Amino acid sequence: MPARVPRSRRIERAGGNALRALPQEHDQIVQEIDGGNDFGEDHFLPS
Repeated sequence: MPARVPRSRRIERAGGNALRALPQEHDQIVQEIDGGNDFGEDHFLPS
């Protein structure tokens, strides 16, 4: 049986993608934070 991505992981990635899309549509930089070192933070939006 092939390896499968858990549903929770797919939902997590979809949310991150949606969050990244809005600022990028307005030419803003979005820096993703490594999931192993995030302490609850997933993205950084520089000002």
